[in-house]
Amino acid sequence: MGKRTCHSLKTINALLFGILVVTSTLSLLLLWAMCNQAENGCFSNSRRTVFYSSSGANFDFSFKWKQFENDNNNKHLAGSFQNPISEAARKFGFVSTVATSKVVIRENGKSFSNTPARSGSEILDEYSKKGAVLRKKFNCSKLFAHNDSEMEKVRQHHARYNGTYTTITSENAVRMLEDCNTFKKARGYGSDLNSDEEQDFPIAFIVLVHRDFEHLERLLRLVYRPQNIFCIHVDAKVDESLKRAVASLAECFPNVILASKPQKIVYAHISRLNADMICMKDLLAHGAPWKYLFNMAATELPLRTNLEMVKILKTFHGLNDIRENYRHRMEKRFIWDFKVENGAIKRADTKHPPPPHNLTITKGMAYNSFSREFVEWALTDQRSKDLLAWSEATYSPDEHYWATLNNLFHNGFLQTPGGFYGHPESKGYVSRYISWQYEDSLKKCQGRIIRHICIFSAFDLHVLITMKQMAANKFDLTFDPIAYGCMEEQIQRKTSTGKSLSLNTYENLFFVKFKPDLQTTKPQKSVVSTTTRLTTSSTSRSRQKDS
Repeated sequence: MGKRTCHSLKTINALLFGILVVTSTLSLLLLWAMCNQAENGCFSNSRRTVFYSSSGANFDFSFKWKQFENDNNNKHLAGSFQNPISEAARKFGFVSTVATSKVVIRENGKSFSNTPARSGSEILDEYSKKGAVLRKKFNCSKLFAHNDSEMEKVRQHHARYNGTYTTITSENAVRMLEDCNTFKKARGYGSDLNSDEEQDFPIAFIVLVHRDFEHLERLLRLVYRPQNIFCIHVDAKVDESLKRAVASLAECFPNVILASKPQKIVYAHISRLNADMICMKDLLAHGAPWKYLFNMAATELPLRTNLEMVKILKTFHGLNDIRENYRHRMEKRFIWDFKVENGAIKRADTKHPPPPHNLTITKGMAYNSFSREFVEWALTDQRSKDLLAWSEATYSPDEHYWATLNNLFHNGFLQTPGGFYGHPESKGYVSRYISWQYEDSLKKCQGRIIRHICIFSAFDLHVLITMKQMAANKFDLTFDPIAYGCMEEQIQRKTSTGKSLSLNTYENLFFVKFKPDLQTTKPQKSVVSTTTRLTTSSTSRSRQKDS
């Protein structure tokens, strides 16, 4: 019995060993097959298998390793690597180290990839071609004409590639900007036609950034002229890498400055308005002789060339193009106090005091065209300062502050430089085209709708081409890079031809043609109640203390 038992055990061990060999062989064959798919091979340990490849063209060049969890909920944190294979191998205990271009770590059905640092010139070359490569696939002229066959190509592209466009990372942007002269030459800064008329009429721009580098840079490229001056406000909440990228961009241009006091912007909070105010102060302090100021978000695009903007602004003769709406003033925004809780603005249970100086609050827009004289006045006039202090606890003050100051029909005693003495509803406004989406909207959005605002797609281009405004809000490269690229092409094409536009629309704007009879228009008396004066004074002291 003993010999039989021993023999049986040997047989079982042999079978087990055979099974183990077969299983290992199959695993190696499977791994080999997967490695072949990864082009250059792979290496593995007990926890992860790493696949590497020499082609990383479709990958973000500085993808950050993410924190993830395995099936046992044990967290493994991978760092941000510049040389992925060698550092990943050391990090995760692999023996092999291979110099290559792409690494993919797969665990529990998830894939994590990275590519090594590339030279700044390589990144710049690829970045500079992004828009052109995509535009080659589509005929923008046909898209602006709403051509059916071209629209079908867009639909097919959206269905296949929707959401796959990635903007350049902040880290790569910094590397791309290491040589400013090379960057500016590759991107075409300073190569546009720049007429004497444009050079004699410099424009100041404010650009608010809260998201990524690419939207900012591509916007700057379109509106840049050496005589213009730009103040870029980067939301203080963004990560340090984006701040470094924008700072690197500003260092390449003598006429691009960063906001001196970045704000942590909260939607509908006064921090949004303060960002503009800070840049206004910085632009005046710079000393550049700009004539008008145009404030923008990085997600906007111009509808007019720089020359066209100059011609339009000159027709205003010092007047401001500030949106005014008296009929729909949205009193609920300023009859209650508002405060920030957990990063969002909330209505408090307390009533807000009446506005200072008996000002009539007027609804408007955050984005406008301001004369230099208006900006100088708004930053120094005590009544303007009082209104700003009062607005601190209101909802979305950027949408009533400028309009209230410009409304001289109701607030004539202000005598605002460039203000409008006619009724707000008749004024007209061409600084911005925003496609608000409500039930009675005349132009239905064909893109994406966020907070009732249309994010334009290629299917909206035929509408945008007809608009007379100076800029459009808003665009998203990651949503529809085709629309964005075609808008770029349109502005660049018109700039290169230097054709002049008809100014008839702008010369006939009501606020441009309106001639107030200042002999009969008497400034209203500013009456301030004791309660309002005390409240305003207290708020002002509080703001001074905080600053």
